[in-house]
Amino acid sequence: MNEDFHSVALRENHSLAVRISNFSVFQKLCKYVGKPIISTPVGIAPDIIHPETGVLVEKNDIEGLCNAMAHMLDHAQEYDSSLIRRYADAYSYEVVGKHLKHAYKKSLGL
Repeated sequence: MNEDFHSVALRENHSLAVRISNFSVFQKLCKYVGKPIISTPVGIAPDIIHPETGVLVEKNDIEGLCNAMAHMLDHAQEYDSSLIRRYADAYSYEVVGKHLKHAYKKSLGL
């Protein structure tokens, strides 16, 4: 599925983002929107999504999803958008690339 994340990012008036998928492409949602996220634990989601940034729901857990959405509807305004963006920035291609380059050079003794 090809989604237009830039149009999602423009929807600043939304309280939260729900991303239930087998594919992890929500990093852009965190970075550009800065809203708490409900996601399945795929890709980097478990690294970015903590109680301060959103809720993880297991795949096919409909009750868990409903509970997470109810919680978010009541508490979305309590999340810190700048903190969510910082978590997302820490996993940007640029930052991860720099870490990988450093590790590669270190392993080669450079």
